[in-house]
Amino acid sequence: RWWPHRSFYQLSTINYQLCLITIAVLFAVGTSILSWSNLRASDLAPRFHWPDETSNAFFAARVASGESLIAPEPRNVDAGNLIHPRTANVRDDGALVPGSYLGLPLWYGMIGRAIGVRALGFLTPLLAAAALLAFAEIMRVLFGARTAVLATVLLALHPSMWLFTATAFLPNIPFVALVLVGFAMLIAHPPSA
Repeated sequence: RWWPHRSFYQLSTINYQLCLITIAVLFAVGTSILSWSNLRASDLAPRFHWPDETSNAFFAARVASGESLIAPEPRNVDAGNLIHPRTANVRDDGALVPGSYLGLPLWYGMIGRAIGVRALGFLTPLLAAAALLAFAEIMRVLFGARTAVLATVLLALHPSMWLFTATAFLPNIPFVALVLVGFAMLIAHPPSA
């Protein structure tokens, strides 16, 4: 026969875990490099692809440095409260406040107080790597180890996974990652009836 023996396709537990950890680490490193290239700009401010990401990064950095979510902008009153990014609201006194999902700036900001503002851009790649491991566990329980590895490789290579993970301050990947981790924990430890 020209195809490999059946034992070639059987994964031992150590090989399975090593394979999944390698996939997750390579994915986290690769997307961290992409995320870092957005955050390290040669001029004054980091570059972001979406106004939502810019707003989340701004407010997360404020929380991480111990400031309030309310960003005063005194010139805004003179401009009729028209100066603001798409995902920020303006109060009557001209101050900017978050206008989209509050969880990401608050959560990332609180974590940023412990690990530093510069490390905030790496939280989404780390959460995405955890999501890959959780996805693999769900697939392993439902379909077996070989299918779990193949499905995880396909998910790790999917372009939208790379795009949204490299945009570190959008809530899409953290939300999906936490859902997958929750399902994986539920499958691993089902509630007793």
